[in-house]
Amino acid sequence: MSRLSYTSLLSEVSKLKALVVDLTEKWNLVVAKYNQLLAKYNQLLAENAALQARLAKSKQRLKKTSRNSNKPPSTDGLAKPKASGKKATSDLPSGGQPGHTGHTISRSDHVDHIEDHHPTVCLSTYHT
Repeated sequence: MSRLSYTSLLSEVSKLKALVVDLTEKWNLVVAKYNQLLAKYNQLLAENAALQARLAKSKQRLKKTSRNSNKPPSTDGLAKPKASGKKATSDLPSGGQPGHTGHTISRSDHVDHIEDHHPTVCLSTYHT
C-alpha cells in the first residue's frame, strides 16, 4: 500500500471539515423543522381535546328531552319518542273465546231515514 502524502491528507481533512459544516447546517435545519412540527402537533392535540369535549357536551344536550330534563315539550321537535319495546308474543290465538258468536251491526242496503247534523257555531267567527 502506498502512503498518502501530507498535502493530500490535509486536502482530505479540509474536505471532511467542509462536509461536517454542511451536515451540521442541515442537521440544524432538521432540528428547527422538528421543533416547528412538534409545536404544531401539541397545538393540534389541544385543539382536538377541546373539540372532543365540545362534541361530548353537544351529544349530552341532544339526549335531553322534556321527559328527562326541565325542557319544555315544544323543544323536543317533531321526532316521536322511541317505543320502549315490543309487546311479548303469546302462543294463544287472537280473538274471542272459541264457540262464542260475535255481535256486529251490519250495514243496511235499505236506508229509511237520513239525519243531517250542522254546527251550532260558525267555526271561522265563533258566532251562533
